[in-house]
Amino acid sequence: MDIGTEATLACDATATACFEATTDTGLLRLSIRTQVRHAADAAIVLAECDPLLGALDHWCGATLDWRWVGSLPLRRAAADVASASWSPSGSSTAPPVVTIEIDWTLLRSRSAPPGEFADGFRWSCTPAVVAISQQALGADELASLEPGGAVLLPESLSEPWRGLMRAAIEPAYPGVGVPVELFSPNAVRGIVLEHRGPAAAAVGSTHEVRVPMAGVVGCDRLAGWFDGEIGPIGPSAALWSCAAPGTPARCLAQGELLPWGDGWALAIRTTNP
Repeated sequence: MDIGTEATLACDATATACFEATTDTGLLRLSIRTQVRHAADAAIVLAECDPLLGALDHWCGATLDWRWVGSLPLRRAAADVASASWSPSGSSTAPPVVTIEIDWTLLRSRSAPPGEFADGFRWSCTPAVVAISQQALGADELASLEPGGAVLLPESLSEPWRGLMRAAIEPAYPGVGVPVELFSPNAVRGIVLEHRGPAAAAVGSTHEVRVPMAGVVGCDRLAGWFDGEIGPIGPSAALWSCAAPGTPARCLAQGELLPWGDGWALAIRTTNP
């Protein structure tokens, strides 16, 4: 275990035993609720979590090199982080002694945790959105956006109609999220990711129509491990530009979804300059 410095991370302000480990696909962070005075204390605390560390090694497919980073605020609200508490399965400890933060890129690169290891997680919930269409819109099409107009959703014309679900706070890069199937805008079903790894960009996509989930969604469901009904979305929808490095996504129009021939469209109610 490395001693580390205070420059990087995110741990619970009520705990002083905070650690991070780096993988090829993202960071893990542990916050362990116990007092730590120095590096020797930190090493002892980490050793007491050996069953958890072994399970994390197995899950990540590598021996993780944990680094003590002191005591810093958790980043639960950060765009790139999912969080969960963890305690041994069957433990009556309250509150949970360990908080784990995992980058979305890492979480979605792994299959669901196995067995008793999985039973120890209590995943946090977060607002989520579904990108029900990602497409390339040209300057002429954008210039024609106006109240009373419509944006056709090409994906809704074929079966299965698939979208991407992600945490609402995540950057809206093309292809980011986990796949869902839409039998209609009101029937969203999660499907298990077929291929684990970094998100593949939706080729050529510059814009998306997104709909908010009606309630919060567990981080485990946003990892692509869940096969089943997710819950209702909408009823409002909006057209956004996709994010790009150095350029955040921007809302261009709001409205509602309506049937359009054999598919669906966004009926524009208002536009943003």
